[in-house]
Amino acid sequence: MNDKLFREIAEKYTEQYGQALRDEQTMLDRSPGALPPTDRLERRVRQQIAAEKRRPYLRIITALAACLAIALFLPFAIRSGLFSPDVAGNSPPAQSDMSDSPAPTPAAAIPLSATLPAGFTESGFELDNGKSVYYIEHAYMDDVVITLENATLSDTSGLTAITLGDKVVYGTQTDSYNLLTFQRDEVVYELTCRYDINTLLELGEVFL
Repeated sequence: MNDKLFREIAEKYTEQYGQALRDEQTMLDRSPGALPPTDRLERRVRQQIAAEKRRPYLRIITALAACLAIALFLPFAIRSGLFSPDVAGNSPPAQSDMSDSPAPTPAAAIPLSATLPAGFTESGFELDNGKSVYYIEHAYMDDVVITLENATLSDTSGLTAITLGDKVVYGTQTDSYNLLTFQRDEVVYELTCRYDINTLLELGEVFL
């Protein structure tokens, strides 16, 4: 149903009907004796006026019919997949798109290479940017933090070389902290404590 089509048909009909009336009037003017009864002419005028009044209602009926057709067709179109109710245009990505990027694999913890000696107890653990961090309680209150990282010990500037058993480790001692670092296989160990570097040497020896 097309409102424009109905409007064009109605306008054409009105134009043709009006021309027919004008032609008939011209003919009557030329033949006065053939005048039709007055009530017939008045009836034609009333019909013409009624047709003009019906035109707005015709447009309303056409619009209502179009709305009804949409209301009846829309559920069928949605069920058939012909129309998507996603008015925002933000359709979810296809399954293949979401599976193209694999989920990141969480970093695995690096285990300690030996059991803690007497006087040391593990109290906590966390992963920090790929590093495994162990928190160690010391029986004499000189707690230790051990950081393990898959890396190569390359920069030992500012550290002192210390022989520990048959291995060389590197350390430093300051007023605020003590540090000991070394490499075993492909893992770099870094141990820190607050008070005494000997706490780190005792603990570090079991890991070499």
